[in-house]
Amino acid sequence: MWAETQNGWKANYPFSRWNRLANATPAQRKAFVLSRYGIHWPELDEDLCFEGLFADAGIYKPSNAEDTIYYQT
Repeated sequence: MWAETQNGWKANYPFSRWNRLANATPAQRKAFVLSRYGIHWPELDEDLCFEGLFADAGIYKPSNAEDTIYYQT
């Protein structure tokens, strides 16, 4: 799975990182919903937030300000 921002920053991970996605069928993995906060698989009851995906990729750094996100390039 990969995610890319409008700025071109990319994060990718194998489905094996998440048990529900690893055990899902290809059709179940394709049945996702995007929101401004992340990706949701209703049938699998799985949610991944974009902040977490990009933080793990090393291009997101949380700040002390509640509504501020810093992206590292």
